[in-house]
Amino acid sequence: MRILQIISALTNGGAEKLVVETTKKFIEKNHKVDILLFKSIDSVLEREILKMDTVNVHFLSENTNIYHPAHIFKIKRHLSKYWYDVIHVHLFPAFYWSALAVDKNFRGKLVHTEHSTNNRRMGNWIYKLIDNSIYKKYDCHIAISDAVRKSLNDHLGSKKIKVVNIYNGVNLEAIDSAKPLDKKQFGLKESDKILIQVSSFKKPKDQPTLIKALNLLNTNVHLLLAGTGTLKSYCVSLAKELGVEHRVHFLGLRTDVPRLLKTADIVVLSSHYEGLSLASVEGLASGRPFIASDVPGLTEVVEGAGLLFPKNDSVKLAEIIANLLADKNYYDKTVRDCINRSKKYSIDLMVNKYIELYEA
Repeated sequence: MRILQIISALTNGGAEKLVVETTKKFIEKNHKVDILLFKSIDSVLEREILKMDTVNVHFLSENTNIYHPAHIFKIKRHLSKYWYDVIHVHLFPAFYWSALAVDKNFRGKLVHTEHSTNNRRMGNWIYKLIDNSIYKKYDCHIAISDAVRKSLNDHLGSKKIKVVNIYNGVNLEAIDSAKPLDKKQFGLKESDKILIQVSSFKKPKDQPTLIKALNLLNTNVHLLLAGTGTLKSYCVSLAKELGVEHRVHFLGLRTDVPRLLKTADIVVLSSHYEGLSLASVEGLASGRPFIASDVPGLTEVVEGAGLLFPKNDSVKLAEIIANLLADKNYYDKTVRDCINRSKKYSIDLMVNKYIELYEA
């Protein structure tokens, strides 16, 4: 098949990472893949995909406002030059502009992945009317978790829109084979214990709850925070305010996440909500206990394997961490349960289901 993946830009988020990783897998399975981006941002993921001579990357412009409706006509021009069996679209506003650009003469499949349980349009009756019109233009929508499917169905309230579940997947082999880094890189001793969260510094990711939990733990427990974002400066200030700034290590954007996970003793994700976070699956597969907030998009992935704590509850989070570090049997059992659960979220399994959907 000839597949086109459309996304606004390859920022360093989970959906963008998924586009890159699935593209690699499609090519391994002898499919031809193009990626259409609204603009170039010279990100790590963009540079990675541009190095591949087996995928064609097209930019609608070098630098533009992704929300401008002129992209409808730019997508139309692109589709007049190239033909595809499948057009697979990710995230807003790409899925709006693509729906309006693809005309009735397109004979392939138009597919969209819904990546989150929440967005600014949900709960607004005007957007509900607009969304119903837009969503109906697609042949199928992929919900990456049960929670995403439920929130989408609640928002749209239409039985005429086809939604199927396909769980996000990660490269389990890459995580399993990763080697831990030397703790000395972070100025730590071998006896120090390490917590880690890998996520952007945005309000829904809630790093502050994890920093507050650290303040309740022994002083030999340190926290690694990998990622970038607008709320990083607030988290730096909070760590100083609580007197734990020497125990919180801000790593910035990292390309060695599997090695970081292996370096940590416990992996945490304290989000307010998720779709099906790739970070949560990587946490389950890391060979370390995984703790997550009990919220939509995480509960269904983690419950019965990793450990859950109430959203915003730093005291309960600290209690779970302390219990894991104090009880080796509890720690080891949690690791086994997490690894077993992670096998449900293999990227190979996910891509095979994508192809089945494309060919149906």
